[in-house]
Amino acid sequence: MNRGRVWRRTWTAAATTILFSCAAATLFGANERARRELPAKSSRGALLNAARQRAVAALAEVGKLIDGGGAANAQAWRTWLGWNDIDSLVAAERPDCEALAAIDRHLRQNVVGLERPEFIRLRHELRSLAASAELADEDRPEQLLAARRETARRLGDALGDQPPHVELATAAALADWLSRVSETDREYADAVKRRYSEPNATFRVSRRLLDYMASRVIAESRSFSAFTMGAETTGVAITRAKVGVQFVPNEGEATVNLTIRGSVAMPENVSTRRRVAVYSSSDATMTAAKRVTIHDEGLRPAPAEATARANVSIEDVSARLRFIERAAWRRAESMRPQAASDTARRIESEIETRADELSKDALDKAHTFLCQQVRTPLVRLDALPERFEFSTTGDHLKIVVLQRRFAQLASAVPAPEYHQRDDLAFRVHESFLNNLAESVLPGVTVKDRVWMEMLSVATGSPPRALWVHDRAAPWSVTFAESLPVSTRVADGAIRIVLRFDAARRGDDHWTTPIEVETLLEPRMMRDGPALFRRGGIAVRVSPDAPAANDLQRFLERKFSAVFPEELHFDGLVAPEGGALGKLRSLALREFDFQRGWITLGYQLEMGADTLVASGRK
Repeated sequence: MNRGRVWRRTWTAAATTILFSCAAATLFGANERARRELPAKSSRGALLNAARQRAVAALAEVGKLIDGGGAANAQAWRTWLGWNDIDSLVAAERPDCEALAAIDRHLRQNVVGLERPEFIRLRHELRSLAASAELADEDRPEQLLAARRETARRLGDALGDQPPHVELATAAALADWLSRVSETDREYADAVKRRYSEPNATFRVSRRLLDYMASRVIAESRSFSAFTMGAETTGVAITRAKVGVQFVPNEGEATVNLTIRGSVAMPENVSTRRRVAVYSSSDATMTAAKRVTIHDEGLRPAPAEATARANVSIEDVSARLRFIERAAWRRAESMRPQAASDTARRIESEIETRADELSKDALDKAHTFLCQQVRTPLVRLDALPERFEFSTTGDHLKIVVLQRRFAQLASAVPAPEYHQRDDLAFRVHESFLNNLAESVLPGVTVKDRVWMEMLSVATGSPPRALWVHDRAAPWSVTFAESLPVSTRVADGAIRIVLRFDAARRGDDHWTTPIEVETLLEPRMMRDGPALFRRGGIAVRVSPDAPAANDLQRFLERKFSAVFPEELHFDGLVAPEGGALGKLRSLALREFDFQRGWITLGYQLEMGADTLVASGRK
């Protein structure tokens, strides 16, 4: 057996023993009733058979899905999935639990198609089959079930409000396993999830900030020609308007109105009918709103709606004959209210069309980004938040996220309150970072160039120790399958532990557990937030690994550059000019790490003349 695996299993067993021995008190009353209901052999067989039947049915649904795309497509999918192996494994009398876990990992990739409900159901049923198979494989399953129930009972109350990540993950895995093998244990699992079910990330932006960013003046002059009231009217329309943002209170979704307010002047209009010409001027005020609803599946824009009020003045009337001219004057004056109404309707239609046309491209891109670049990949990776909610008040737009999946827990305490004057603010719990990493990073290999590019984006330039060139051997690390990242936010600092299962440097390759640990504290600097490292980088490598000391020193050098003594986010500064450039008016007012929560808050700082001129306060 690989020595690294022996070391890892020994370490895991020791950690688990310490964890379980330290757990005390009682869990939830639901587990007490389940302890007395240990499965008989026949019921274990029935449990496994039921799980197998559900998995077979789920696999059949996937088969129908891929067969519907044509023979070539179906064959490509079956090859990629390893269809025959999955089919044999699911139908086996005693399915191999490790093989089922490997299939589950294979189905959690960012591959087009894996977001379909058929694949999601298959993943769920394979996990239930693995749990049932593990119980059925035991010679004395009642002892396994009783032991895990007892462990869960002891672990429960000892967790507290901010348990370490390893302990929280253990409790989550136990709850998930018990809920899959025993109906009576589902109440216990639900109780655990309820206790650690507070949203673990929130984001809030003020109407003031979005209004400031969207604000711009529209000034244009366009010739027009219209046929109304039996006459052809030509002239020049001079439009001057301001673009802004309003929030509509909505607890279920975020509702935003993109607004246009201004005036339209038409100083020299000529309306001709037969041989009569009417010279007029008109002015109008108008208001338009393009309503956009934001929810967890994207953006839903509504057609723009506009209202306008117009005044029309008759300046002159021209006709070849005097009596026709006098009659035309009288008729023009009598029709002036109707002309004003028609002018207002024409302006409304024009503004609605223009608002829809001007916003369509930006809204389509935002919707596509949210759906195709955020939501769909998270579904494929089984990392879609359990809750992903948008809401608005008259002053703020808020996003609330509960990031956890089937065997994960979140926060036990709510997020810190927002300061009323914050224009842009975040509240992120350590469980959000841990759960998201556990969903997307297991088994992922990160090469040297990726580390260099990440630091380049964050800081503006990559540190010398991470440069990639021909004179340096390429290197990479592969994140561990279990708990690839653990963070601990407390006492004004964040402790980060990265876990890897493998590393490579040139022709040398290590398959051994590796841990990289650092402690960072936040500081508010004049030019924005920064992280300062406390002490050095701790790298732990199994002593049984070949050239362990060389690997340790090499990784210490590299990750001392990934987590430098001072990390300033100069690369994330907003560009100059444009709407994004207005973010430079934000001033950092809050940056702290306490009780599991990272808090970050900005306030908009604009001169009094700017606020008055823009009509905001």
